Amino acid sequence: MAMNSIQTMKRFLFALVRKELNYLPTTSTELALLIEEVANRSQGKVIDFSVVPMLKSLLRFSELTARQVMVPQSTMKVVNKESDLDEIIEVMSSSGHSRFPVIGKSRDNVEGIVLAKEIFCFASHFKKEKERFVWNDFIRTPQFVPESRSINVLLNDFKRTHNHMVLVVNEYGSVSGLVTIEDVLEEIVGEIVDESEREIVEQIIQLDKHHYLIHPHTTLSTLQKQLQIDLQSDTQDTIAGYIFEKLGRLAKKKDVVSFDTGEFEIVKANKRGIEKIRLTLFDSDH
Repeated sequence: MAMNSIQTMKRFLFALVRKELNYLPTTSTELALLIEEVANRSQGKVIDFSVVPMLKSLLRFSELTARQVMVPQSTMKVVNKESDLDEIIEVMSSSGHSRFPVIGKSRDNVEGIVLAKEIFCFASHFKKEKERFVWNDFIRTPQFVPESRSINVLLNDFKRTHNHMVLVVNEYGSVSGLVTIEDVLEEIVGEIVDESEREIVEQIIQLDKHHYLIHPHTTLSTLQKQLQIDLQSDTQDTIAGYIFEKLGRLAKKKDVVSFDTGEFEIVKANKRGIEKIRLTLFDSDH
């Protein structure tokens, strides 16, 4: 994907130099519209349809703040310093996260950050000696950032400090949420699945005789092989790319793309692309 994006930008810049475009953008919004226009006009040859969502996310990236991407305080997964080791392990195991804020009497009173793997390692070695557990051996000093911190600056903070989580504070100094490096990166590349959450994604799920749920990354060749659906595209090899090509824009929820023997309906989509597609196959006499 990285190499594909580089080649895309090179072709785009060459097109600008050769004055093949109608106008030069002066704002990030105009540039985002122009990127989509070039992809459509060139049928994916100058800018590949598959990288359009990422390029548009990059343009929006510097305008976002910590407040816009943070996990709100009310939904933060935390561990309480007053809890015993068994309770802490239960919270960590059930959530699947790798890092947790450690709170005192309230969620505003965040005393540090703890790594789940270090707690699990201790528990596995000292199951019968729980009294040896001392919080100060595990708590790391938290980093606090204001809600207004731009996420491109925040990404540099993560790189400089090697932290993967920061706490966000409001103008009164109270904790309003947290941001992880994954939250920041997802604004560019989309949802990242943690290793502890990774599972095999079923690409085609049959609901009944005529209806299926299709993962957007399912290839056209897979659809042809499993469902005998022959969809042709000179530039796209996934169903998400095919739908983008047919619509000529980013798909939205409830968009429908029809073909000879059925139709695709967008069940779920976000600003970066399609998340879930429903396929309906028509009866032979349709």
